[in-house]
Amino acid sequence: MNLAIVKKNSILFLVLLSFIFCGCTKIITTDIGSGLLPPGDNVQANDLYLDIKTKNGGDSANNVGAAQDMSLGYISNDPLFGKLSASVNLQVIPTAFPVEFGTYKKDSIYLDSVVLVLSYKGVYGDSFPNLAFRVYQISNDEPFTADSVYSTNHFFQKNYVELTENYQPVQVAPRTLRDSVYPRNEAAVNQLRIRLDKEAIGNKLIYGFDTSNAYKSGTTFNQYFRGFQVVPEATGNSLLRINLQDTNTKLAIYYRYNLTGAKDTAVTYFKASAGVTAGANYIKKDRSGAEVQANFPSPAAEDSILYLEANPGIFTNITMPSLAGLSKIIIQRAELIMDQIPDDTYQSDLFLTPPQIFVSPYSTQYKWRFLMPGSQVLATDSTSVTNVAALGAIPTATIDPLSGRTHYSYSFDITSYVQGVVSHGQTAYNNFVLYAPGNNYIYASESSSVRVPLSSPPLNAPSEGRVRLGGGNNTAHKMRLHIVYSPVP
Repeated sequence: MNLAIVKKNSILFLVLLSFIFCGCTKIITTDIGSGLLPPGDNVQANDLYLDIKTKNGGDSANNVGAAQDMSLGYISNDPLFGKLSASVNLQVIPTAFPVEFGTYKKDSIYLDSVVLVLSYKGVYGDSFPNLAFRVYQISNDEPFTADSVYSTNHFFQKNYVELTENYQPVQVAPRTLRDSVYPRNEAAVNQLRIRLDKEAIGNKLIYGFDTSNAYKSGTTFNQYFRGFQVVPEATGNSLLRINLQDTNTKLAIYYRYNLTGAKDTAVTYFKASAGVTAGANYIKKDRSGAEVQANFPSPAAEDSILYLEANPGIFTNITMPSLAGLSKIIIQRAELIMDQIPDDTYQSDLFLTPPQIFVSPYSTQYKWRFLMPGSQVLATDSTSVTNVAALGAIPTATIDPLSGRTHYSYSFDITSYVQGVVSHGQTAYNNFVLYAPGNNYIYASESSSVRVPLSSPPLNAPSEGRVRLGGGNNTAHKMRLHIVYSPVP
């Protein structure tokens, strides 16, 4: 079917649109359809670009549950976004009560070593420079409970008792963490292992507590020992993805004991327990000296350069032109197109890659983000949005026409939403938020108080991903709304 001939009134309407929105139209050949046209080959359609307005929004924190992946490490060399420090706080308890080494006489136990083991899930950034960590005890005055979910800006006070072996930072090579290790002939893999000081923590666990009370239960143990805080040194250029409630995470206490005249070896594990032990991810950003410091916030009404970070971090506000005035046309595709502005040296972009993104309308009345009507599909049990990837949340590697280098682009599909506005009289929203979610909830509609998880698992681990995008008034990497349509026959 050839739809290249357009009625005069449609032509005049589109010319008017081009003046209003500073867009442009052309005749193109497409086969994308999106299920809105009858099957056919080589359908001719019109191509329209509409201008949008963009503004760097604010900084957002994020809540991270104890069972979710957390970030641990230090970004020291990001000329665009600055430095970043990510710490984890965790609790562990004995796996059984009474505690095994509590059944032996204290003077028959010979402590060998104590190791804090964290389950390693992956790395973001440059894995070649070493990271370094120190471990502290969280202050017993600090509330830290399993029934609370903590924000990434929640700082936990430590009691300044350092627990790292010899009170020196432990050097870690991120690229080796997937290698197998064999502690006490136990094959292990995907572990970050930090040796702790025997005097500072080992002897306390075996000899220092009133074991008749401290080891009654996990709850009472956490009253005696609030938990561990793992803090990076200001070195390295990567974040490790850590899961605190994976079975790989534990405190390993290696010792020998004398029962029969010979010294036998043993290990006792303390582990996390869902609903009993707490976890938290603290993330601190230092933007001094980075490019973003000079541009965020800016006094301009619109920003041509946008800074987007995986939560917690900067988000973008988008104002789209009203679609309510469009004539009834068949929308084959409507997409919000976004292009990365590569960094000047191209070096930081090689390691600090873009996040996955999401676009949602924002209700000025209720002050919340909500699902775009028609475009987002909920699971039958409302556990998450099921089509996040299909909408275009994942960045695509393309060639930057200006530099000839590889960069990333997004094409966020809002076809169903635009068609609903144009053909069915649905509300045309003007305020949108572009962000890179972590563990985020979103409201089901503008007026519904029902919240659903945006994605399960989260689209991004905390702060793992950042990108510099062209705004709506950027001349070289312009963000725009692209509509492919056909007139109604």
